[in-house]
Amino acid sequence: KMNTEAGDFAAATEATKHAIEVAREDAAPYAYLGCAYLKMNDIPKATKAFQDSVQRSDSKFFTQFWLGDLLLKQEKYEEAYPHLLRAWQIDPEEPEVYIPLYNDLVLLDRREEALAKIDDFLSRFPNNPSVDKIREKRDALAKSLSGESH
Repeated sequence: KMNTEAGDFAAATEATKHAIEVAREDAAPYAYLGCAYLKMNDIPKATKAFQDSVQRSDSKFFTQFWLGDLLLKQEKYEEAYPHLLRAWQIDPEEPEVYIPLYNDLVLLDRREEALAKIDDFLSRFPNNPSVDKIREKRDALAKSLSGESH
């Protein structure tokens, strides 16, 4: 058993690389490798591993979400969007995906869509601890949009 609690992610990456050699077309080892690289704060390698995972299977919320979020943080907004959208499509009941998707849509200047996503979040998750902050963002965006239409 690997001691990942103590930060032995180098050993985890080596074990995962071995799993990839055994099952090259399986998406899971690439996702695990991405997680290990994330824990080691190696964003380029984590991004590549998640891309490899998504290439093999696009039906996992987790890999789509992390890939989209990493691309967003690297300011690759156009690249991030399809992955964040796919994560939302896979599991719209997962509140984690809404804020990165909202942020990406705003940064892509697709603010009407961003407003719709944030409204969806507020209706689905009225008891989320972040609802007050999110409502403030929503109201500011709605105000900016209404100011443009006059």
